[in-house]
Amino acid sequence: MKMRYFAILLLSAVLLTGCGGSTSTKNGTTAVTTTTESKDKTDLADLMSTQDYSCTVDDSFMYYVMYVTNNSDKVVSIDLNVTALDSSGSMVGSSSDGTKAVAPGQTAGIWTTFDEWDKIDSFDYTLSVSEEKEYSPVYSDLSVDYNTTDSGIVASVTNNGTSAADYVWMDVVYLKDGKMVNFSELSFMDDNQELQPGTTLSQEGTCYSDSGFDDVVIAINGRK
Repeated sequence: MKMRYFAILLLSAVLLTGCGGSTSTKNGTTAVTTTTESKDKTDLADLMSTQDYSCTVDDSFMYYVMYVTNNSDKVVSIDLNVTALDSSGSMVGSSSDGTKAVAPGQTAGIWTTFDEWDKIDSFDYTLSVSEEKEYSPVYSDLSVDYNTTDSGIVASVTNNGTSAADYVWMDVVYLKDGKMVNFSELSFMDDNQELQPGTTLSQEGTCYSDSGFDDVVIAINGRK
């Protein structure tokens, strides 16, 4: 239902040192509206801080978005498995996705949709994090500029590096009074799925919400 190309912040974890190169995981549960918890952790997954958002669109489907910030000193790949639960705790849907080459200090976005919008009360998730071995981050090469409009967002991304950046995209969560009301994913790529060195590309996103929006939270993803 969507194209994935990868990029900023609920459920948080607090930093302790000591992470290896193997995959580590953490589990969590979130209500449809955001909640927060803090725990002392020691492995790579627990050096990630997370914030998730969800909203129903047109009584048709539900967005689920997780922003993950890499608080470790490693470049990592991140995989998310999320299960939607009804009010009795029964499973009504499941989805998985991920992002690669997340640099230290970078916030990346992972999102999915659920058709069981009228049944979902909360989410369980498992976040799997491993040190990235195949791809390199482009986070420090990219500069981002955006303006909000009455209807959404206009954004541009520039590749200031010396090599092409692959699969560069921006996740945009639209907020009204602190709650998610809609979502956009904007891609900044040519026909080869690349953002060339020295190139700036622009995109526009629209917030389809009767209530409008008063804030946005963005995340930028990419790799090389």
